[in-house]
Amino acid sequence: MSNSSKNSSRHILHDYIINPPHRITVTIIGCGGTGSQVLSIVARMHISLLALGHPGFSVTVYDHDTVSEANYGRQLFTMNDIGLNKAVVSVTRINRAYGLDWKAVPAKATKLNGNIIISCVDKIASRREINNGIAHNRQSESNNNREDSCFYWLDFGNGYDTGQAILGSYGNESVKLLDFFDIYPELKKGFVKNDNTEDSCSLAQALGKQDLLVNPLIANLGMGLLWRLFREGTTEYNGVILNLKSFESTSIKIKSTKNDTATAKKQVPR
Repeated sequence: MSNSSKNSSRHILHDYIINPPHRITVTIIGCGGTGSQVLSIVARMHISLLALGHPGFSVTVYDHDTVSEANYGRQLFTMNDIGLNKAVVSVTRINRAYGLDWKAVPAKATKLNGNIIISCVDKIASRREINNGIAHNRQSESNNNREDSCFYWLDFGNGYDTGQAILGSYGNESVKLLDFFDIYPELKKGFVKNDNTEDSCSLAQALGKQDLLVNPLIANLGMGLLWRLFREGTTEYNGVILNLKSFESTSIKIKSTKNDTATAKKQVPR
């Protein structure tokens, strides 16, 4: 892993993340369609980082929701999981598969601690809470307890056949990665029409609201941002926009040009 770059427009991975004195703490908020996919990728990243000499991740997953019949087939759950908490089911499965000790919290995230926050939530209001939690985390940061300090926020969202992943950074780096509300500032305080999700009673009904493959595709693209940052120690990308209908993915580069920004704003974030 390299932590140097001659290009001033590139973000450099924080030194603490490159050479931590402990496993990097990761908090995943939401373990449904996208979150369960993200968790499996984080597990594979952990195993790969261990092989490269990095201490890897210590992960905590929050989700207050339970598995429903509509989740079976579209999300990474089985019929036997119906009625059980999504975070508990997913983390238990990952721990057994890889011999890990990661934690599941069957509740909403109320305290945001973690070097990397990954959100897979449905509502803009939930992102506001996460944003406020990160701000509080940064304000109360102690130099003697960097284990709880947030350095990156990777946010996922998607509609029926579109999605976005935005990787934001926090710290004293010379080139900052813009977070979700830096890119969509109008959503930080304003009311968002239809900022709600209704439960689906069946898989067929769920598929009418969300394409079968949008979750795994945006999960892989978004986690690719983080993986390449770990592997190369630097990145020129701030996010990615997915349009499954046209089979297109568009990167958001650091210090986006007007065209890049316009592309990002064409899609109403979810």
